[in-house]
Amino acid sequence: MRQIFVLLLLLLAFRCTKVEGTYAIVCEFPPGFGVTTTLVMTDAEGNIIEAFDIPDGASSFSQSFSVSEKGELPERYDLHLVRYDSDDLSSHAINIFSHLDVPNGSGVYFAHISSDANFFYRYFNVKVSGIESFDTLQTIEYYGVYNIQFSDAKKEVEGLVAARRNHDLVLKIRANGDSEFKFLYIPDSLLRDSMELAWEDFKPENNFKNLQFPNFQQISFLEVSAVAPDLQHGVVLFQSGLSYNGLLQMNQPFLYPEGVPDPASYFVRVNQGSSYFQKIFAPDEPLVVDPPEIKIKSAGNPGGRLTVQTEGDIDLIRAVSFKFEQPNRSIFWQIDGAPQSFKDRKLPSFKNYLPATADPSGMFSQGQVHAYQFGKYNYDQVRSGFPFKLSNPFEVAEGGHLRTWKDY
Repeated sequence: MRQIFVLLLLLLAFRCTKVEGTYAIVCEFPPGFGVTTTLVMTDAEGNIIEAFDIPDGASSFSQSFSVSEKGELPERYDLHLVRYDSDDLSSHAINIFSHLDVPNGSGVYFAHISSDANFFYRYFNVKVSGIESFDTLQTIEYYGVYNIQFSDAKKEVEGLVAARRNHDLVLKIRANGDSEFKFLYIPDSLLRDSMELAWEDFKPENNFKNLQFPNFQQISFLEVSAVAPDLQHGVVLFQSGLSYNGLLQMNQPFLYPEGVPDPASYFVRVNQGSSYFQKIFAPDEPLVVDPPEIKIKSAGNPGGRLTVQTEGDIDLIRAVSFKFEQPNRSIFWQIDGAPQSFKDRKLPSFKNYLPATADPSGMFSQGQVHAYQFGKYNYDQVRSGFPFKLSNPFEVAEGGHLRTWKDY
């Protein structure tokens, strides 16, 4: 009897024993001003391990700390950045950024991340003389020439041109009774706020190259640019949003204007339905684009447990959900992680870190899931923000970026 009593005491002592461990957090995020920001650390079941108030205007956080808990401490943790406007709690946007299964002490990058190449534009006035009759003045891009005015008396056309920063420019004009476009390639170093050109500066072009995408059935967007070896400069050679079978050819020709350094690398991005492709092709590499061999099979949040099933070699999963609350509140929640992290995942409530009336429950019962694949970067680098946080818009493509998404 005494042995049983001693055994019970040992079991009780073991169950009440607290395990101590040391954790380290290292993360980056866009600075917030006039907002309340909290960094919340949880386990895989949504239980709060620790929380930290982030000062206004801060853009990073790093700290080591000890935790004493009953039972076993997890080797990995989920990290969440919770942010909302501080001034008006009845009308504001709540943003939650989460990353699952973070190895202790590993870097995490939180942000509204766009995987598309984002370019900044500049504008300048252009005047073309020697125009007897006028049809159109354009660039290769949609963001082209605005406020076009043709003066029959002065025999000139004038317009406001939009051009990407750190990019050369190709202008094209159809005028003076010609049925075909004439082109003018202008290096970035020669672009000015105001430029005076002449009809004779524009030349007919017949130097075309081909981009092949034999396995695409439908293209909603296609762009081809020539890119300098340092990935700092480029020039748009082709851009189209025409979509359905046959409007873009299996061997799509694009103009390679006189003056563009040859050979050049090529920046190519393609949208096909719910798939997205972005890549830098070397000068001697065949310009053949194939759709990503990755797939999102299903996604859902039954019983508050997020599950995503995928197929293929995927580096990162991103689940996104958006919820409107009355009167004027919205909640945006973005969850990142490796594919194996999205299996029956319990989501935390954050009730102690949100305005009292905010309720994120039910989120991810519907939303959108993205699957990413990178040729150059591994998962640890992607979790730390690469290539998204790099300032060069070609860096994402240089990493060999494929993406697919699914609404559910």
